[in-house]
Amino acid sequence: MGLLTTLIACGKGDSRAGGLSLVDSVGIAMRDPASWPTMTFVPRATEIDSVPVSGIDSTWVLASALSKDMLPDSTGPFALADSVGFQFDGDFNQDDVLDRARVGVYRDNNGDEGSFLLILSRMDSAWKPVFVATEPGEPRFSVLVNDRSGLIWAECLTCGRWRPVYWSEGHWALGPTVEPSATP
Repeated sequence: MGLLTTLIACGKGDSRAGGLSLVDSVGIAMRDPASWPTMTFVPRATEIDSVPVSGIDSTWVLASALSKDMLPDSTGPFALADSVGFQFDGDFNQDDVLDRARVGVYRDNNGDEGSFLLILSRMDSAWKPVFVATEPGEPRFSVLVNDRSGLIWAECLTCGRWRPVYWSEGHWALGPTVEPSATP
């Protein structure tokens, strides 16, 4: 499954723990140009799909949904495959209501940051949040994979870590983290 045509490094570093970050016009903090394409995204918006971020999580003050426009070159080595992206629309739980799954980054009222997976449903002509999962820490690159098996939240492409997202017994759930198996 070719998630990206280039490697994206993942790190567990704390973006506030020292070091100067340069932020470009779309909100990507480039900590160390020598380690590019490691990317940290800066939460900047107060709403996502017309939903106030506090309506998604009451502790959030800023969030940004990731998009191809945030990548340095979305037509070159950072191009995403058709089944891989930052947002997918569809009736993922087969309830005849349009759903939207997307990934992004957030900052809460304590200044803590991280990445998120959000599922919205289109009700009464407006998007309503129905599920949110967070990965506290550095607000970094993550993608969704939308294939025959369902949605997958891939939080770290080079290390192969991902989590299935599924509808079960009337609610959304995030499966356990799948780590790559060591090959002998």
